[in-house]
Amino acid sequence: MIDPDKVNLAMWRESVEELLRDPEVNAFADNVTKAISQLRTAPAEVKQELLDSFSHFAAQHGIKVDIDPETFVKEMVEAANTGETLLRFTADSFLPMQDKLMLDYANYWSEITDRHIKRGTYQRMHEFMGPADGLHLDVGTGIGGFLEGLKTDSVIATDINHYCLREAEKRLQAKGRKVRRLSASYIEFDKKHGFVIRPRPVKAVDQSIINMVIDDARTLENARNSLNSCKADSASFTLVRDGCHKNILGFLSHYEPADFKDTYLSQVAELCKPGARILAVYRSVARDAQGITILGVSRNYGEAIARANKKLDIEKVEIIVLGNEDTDVYKVSNRDDVKSAEAAYILLARVR
Repeated sequence: MIDPDKVNLAMWRESVEELLRDPEVNAFADNVTKAISQLRTAPAEVKQELLDSFSHFAAQHGIKVDIDPETFVKEMVEAANTGETLLRFTADSFLPMQDKLMLDYANYWSEITDRHIKRGTYQRMHEFMGPADGLHLDVGTGIGGFLEGLKTDSVIATDINHYCLREAEKRLQAKGRKVRRLSASYIEFDKKHGFVIRPRPVKAVDQSIINMVIDDARTLENARNSLNSCKADSASFTLVRDGCHKNILGFLSHYEPADFKDTYLSQVAELCKPGARILAVYRSVARDAQGITILGVSRNYGEAIARANKKLDIEKVEIIVLGNEDTDVYKVSNRDDVKSAEAAYILLARVR
């Protein structure tokens, strides 16, 4: 089990304290406070709707709400006495919750990574891709399962989850690899999304070792900074699936199939040299009417990705069976309620 990390949570709190001194942020929070105060006289059905919405949100994160609508609104208004108290209450309530969700995800993904190692999933990826020489970029590295079989030690591996990066560092160091981890993040305030997690900017890194770098997959800004005007010789984007993170703060958009075809592969290609190989593995739980996992024809999938990514040549595409990731039993389930991935497209592209 991965242990909680109080250091990163402390850095989040420090950045919130800085936000509390920002007049613009406080002015926005004051306006929100005024709107909340008007809920005291809201109709009973409005208060019930607010409570129902909050209870549904809490239940998604394993929290049971046992309170009546009147008390709920009363406590909410008291907590939002001023803009500052509203921001502080939100931070005190949500930051520890977000940190725990990221810890839980890292522990969950650690178990899944071990299953894929035992099943030879990563070994199959390496055989499919071929040896990686030179500088390799691994986007969404998770616990570093793919990196364990990577022959090159010149690596920039990115993830948004600081717990995943810490565990990946630990595992790789245990195998004698030289690793540096840069996983600090901070909190910004966004008028649309509220508190938002941002990676601390990373500058140039030692490209002769494995670098575990915190980054937002939507921008790949820290990956770009770490490359320092260089281009990667190869890249990987493996075992991704839409909605793979639970989050309370507005820091991570769910991956969608369209993102995989368009945004992400294109962004990764921009960071690679012409001729660089990109390995992409996309997990799926798509089913037919009988509940049997289906992914379609791999050739058609490759053609669709080629049309969406003009700078890539798709060399080969296959479908691999992953089995139920949530159990050690290696089989494809036809149960409708299974939450884990059971199969995946594995694709090798080359940058033009």
